[in-house]
Amino acid sequence: MADYLFNEFKNRIIISGIVHALKPICIGAGEEGFEPTHVKSPALKDAHGNPIIPGSSLKGVLRSSIERIINSFGKDLGLVACNILEENSKDCLRHANYIEKIEEKLINIEESKKTFERAKLVYENSCDVCRLFGGKYIASKIQIKDLNFNDKSGARPFCEIRDGIGIDRDTGTTSKGAKFDYEVVPAGTEFEFYMIAENLDDTQMKLLDLVKSMLQSGELCVGGKVSRGMGNIKLTITREKMIQSLEELMKEYNMRSERVSVDV
Repeated sequence: MADYLFNEFKNRIIISGIVHALKPICIGAGEEGFEPTHVKSPALKDAHGNPIIPGSSLKGVLRSSIERIINSFGKDLGLVACNILEENSKDCLRHANYIEKIEEKLINIEESKKTFERAKLVYENSCDVCRLFGGKYIASKIQIKDLNFNDKSGARPFCEIRDGIGIDRDTGTTSKGAKFDYEVVPAGTEFEFYMIAENLDDTQMKLLDLVKSMLQSGELCVGGKVSRGMGNIKLTITREKMIQSLEELMKEYNMRSERVSVDV
C-alpha cells in the first residue's frame, strides 16, 4: 500500500476532453456589482469575462458521488468511506487525536525515517475516498483543472439573466421585495476538461473508471439550483494517456534520454 505514496513515480493518467452543458449551469461569483444594471448574483467568470467552472466544484461533486456509492455498497466491494458526521469514526484519520496516536508510534523511529513512516501511517489509516481525493492530512491523487470556456467551439460566450422571486411559506404567496435576478451559463456551452491522476493502485484505477463513467453519463450536476433542473454536464473524452515508464514520461514531455550537462 505504501508503494503508492508520492515519494516515487509509479504512474500518471492524463485525461482531457470537452464538457458540454446539457442544462443551464448556475455557479455564482458570490459578489454583487455596484452598478444598478448588475445582476444580484452574477455567474463566475475568468479575467477575460468568460464563464468558468471551478475544478474544485466538479471534484467535490465527484467525491460526494463516490462516497455515496461506497457507503451503500462498500462492504461488498471491500471499500470504506469515512463518515464526516460521526465524531468518533474509526474508518478514517480525520481528528487530531489520531495524529497524536501516530506520533506515539514514531517515538522510537530514526529522525531521518520519520517523515516517510508518518506519511505511510497516515495513508494506511485513511479511508479509500480520502486516499484518492485527499483529506485533512493527505494530498489528493486527482487534480481537476478549472474548466475554462472552450473558445475553439466557435460560439460566443454569454450568460442568460433569469428572474427569481421569494415565496412566503406560510401564505404560499410572493414575499414583498423578494424579487431577485441571477446569471446562468446557457445549455450548449462547452468547457475544456483536463484531469491528472497520479500513483493509483488497482483499486483506485477502478474508482477512476467509475469517475469517468459518471462524467460521461450526463447525469452529474454542478453548481446551484440543481433541484430546478440545472447543472447537468457531460464529458466527451478526446485524449487519455497512461504513463508508467521513463520512456513514456520522456515522450509525453518531449524530453531527451541523454543527460544535459550545465557549466556553472
